[in-house]
Amino acid sequence: MTVTPNLKVAVQALVPQGNAVKSLDDLASCTTTGTTADIWLTKNHPDWKQLKFEKNSESLQALANGRGDACAQDNLVLFSWAKQNPGYRVLDEKLGAEAPIAPAVKKGNVELRDWVHTELAKLGEEKSLLKLYDQYVRKELSDDTQPESVIVEGGKWQG
Repeated sequence: MTVTPNLKVAVQALVPQGNAVKSLDDLASCTTTGTTADIWLTKNHPDWKQLKFEKNSESLQALANGRGDACAQDNLVLFSWAKQNPGYRVLDEKLGAEAPIAPAVKKGNVELRDWVHTELAKLGEEKSLLKLYDQYVRKELSDDTQPESVIVEGGKWQG
């Protein structure tokens, strides 16, 4: 049986609201060492300037202090930071493919794995993740964040 995700993430970039940039070409990007963003940028664009920091908070603070032009990170982190720090926006461009996030069970525990898959499918039919998103998550993310950009209802992964 395949993975049944309930969330998805993609590496995107955060820039100051007034910045007219639409992609990361020729920008200095703040990243956090060892993250998906760092690995993807290093592999796919070694020519792009990266300012690497040990913690997400340091990368985002470097952007806020004007040390970089953008901050590349998983979009969930950026959507939340943009909400808490008005004056920033997440670029639409995705750096690499979206990736699923799914519950994990101990290898070989087929019974629990199958139960999780079945329950996520049932919850998807009831649009439970969307209800939870509206109740708890929507207020934590930037206003222009669309639920389908972060949740996978019923484990129906289209990646």
